[in-house]
Amino acid sequence: MEDLGFTYRDDIIWKKPKGVGANGTGGAAKRFGVFMQNPYPMYYYPNNIYEHILVFRKGNFDFKRITAKKTAKARIDLTQAREYLDCDVWDFAPQKSAGGIRHPAMFPDILPETLIKLYTYRDETVLDPFLGSGTTMKVAKAMDRSSIGYEINLSYLPVMQRKIGFSDNDRNIQVIHREASKFGAYVDLIDETVEVVE
Repeated sequence: MEDLGFTYRDDIIWKKPKGVGANGTGGAAKRFGVFMQNPYPMYYYPNNIYEHILVFRKGNFDFKRITAKKTAKARIDLTQAREYLDCDVWDFAPQKSAGGIRHPAMFPDILPETLIKLYTYRDETVLDPFLGSGTTMKVAKAMDRSSIGYEINLSYLPVMQRKIGFSDNDRNIQVIHREASKFGAYVDLIDETVEVVE
């Protein structure tokens, strides 16, 4: 990322509740079950109850260019900050499948919402290099941020369309496909335009 002009800011741990795998559907959440069925050496796989969130910023940030009005609108609620932002480990339950949207690593809206509040101002651009079902892009759009998302699995496109709220017939939406093996895929939401590139 640094070779592409991004500056590292933080590493935040998203900690899921212990035992989340008991009712989960993802393999990472049920890994310990393998050991319970085979209590022998080399079968132990602990349940993954955390993920790293790496925060990068593109270019230099100039505090002087932010107006007093923009700063006032971006003020962060200190009650919320004291509740769960006082350290780099955040506890949020994973998002459960809703409305037919299925993805193995769904996270709740509050996760990207909090990150967007802490690291961007209105009208800036949010990058999610692992877009998945499109939660980050949905939240960025609702918070008046442009966003760019990369996703190599185009089977998630219908899920993104429902979640973010766009269709193939939308005049503000352009869907472009490229060879996945060369470029991967991305969804680009800038000024309410989504571009999917394979």
